[in-house]
Amino acid sequence: MNLTQDALARRMNVGIASIKRWEGIAIQSKSMDTALRMALKGQTVGDFCTGNRTFSIPRIKLVLKEFETVLAKKILKKDDKMLFAAKYLWYADMAAHRELGQSMTGSTYAALPFGPQLNNYRDLVDDIMKAEEASTEPLSAEEKKIITRIAMKFPREQMIYDAAHREKIWRQHSKGTIIPYTDSGKLTEI
Repeated sequence: MNLTQDALARRMNVGIASIKRWEGIAIQSKSMDTALRMALKGQTVGDFCTGNRTFSIPRIKLVLKEFETVLAKKILKKDDKMLFAAKYLWYADMAAHRELGQSMTGSTYAALPFGPQLNNYRDLVDDIMKAEEASTEPLSAEEKKIITRIAMKFPREQMIYDAAHREKIWRQHSKGTIIPYTDSGKLTEI
């Protein structure tokens, strides 16, 4: 299709590092494969997949660090499968999209057996841990309020895990498929 890696990344609204990983060492997940196929058909998938924001690993770390501050505990852990951290992140992104018109991180989420999960999380955990959150756009006052509201509603990790499993927008999607930001208005737990 005569697309450069940069052009494809812009069309998909993902970082160029994702495109390079898929071309070189990693197979994209089922949900990112769907997004890739959409992009290769000429569709822009950013709004659907990333909530009107360019994907940012440093912003993921910034949001998770803000949750840690409010919760007064560590939720981003080395060698973590992000079972709980991803739920906090998902709610923050979806609520921000619903209330502010764009996600906080530009992350894409898949419907997986253990609930909504950050897409390609296995490939991203180390990059998130190493990211410099000071290198990204700071959180707005409105974003911080959303994070605080979510943290206060779900102060224990099991609470957010259980809430995410009650969400219809997770249950209605086939396992491995993208949970689109267009469903953010259907959140029931927050």
